[in-house]
Amino acid sequence: MLEDEILSILGKIEEDGEPVTWRINSTQAPDPERPWSTSDEIPVEIPDVYVYIYPDEYLNRDTVNYRPETTVHQGHSTAIMGVYENFVPNMKDTFLRRGDVYSIVSIDPINKKGVDLVYIMGVEK
Repeated sequence: MLEDEILSILGKIEEDGEPVTWRINSTQAPDPERPWSTSDEIPVEIPDVYVYIYPDEYLNRDTVNYRPETTVHQGHSTAIMGVYENFVPNMKDTFLRRGDVYSIVSIDPINKKGVDLVYIMGVEK
């Protein structure tokens, strides 16, 4: 059952997903020359990350939202993404799609035997 669902999600990303620019917002270590200064966020951009965002009319109707282990809440869009070797999504990350910046409000990895296979995310503009 899980394998079929994962294949279905990956197929949806492949068919209808769009390339986005993923922004990893990591916090810079404090500058020893300026210890009074708060650390700044330095975004690292990763182009061509494929994400599928369900249309708003599908919010909380698709089976992906009924999984008991997911936390996508009403009012947020649901996005799905496969696994990438060079990063793991983080709640501080954002992504740029069609000129809009999306914030991540929840991330739920779907995994098998401890290995993440896909991510279901709650996102908002």
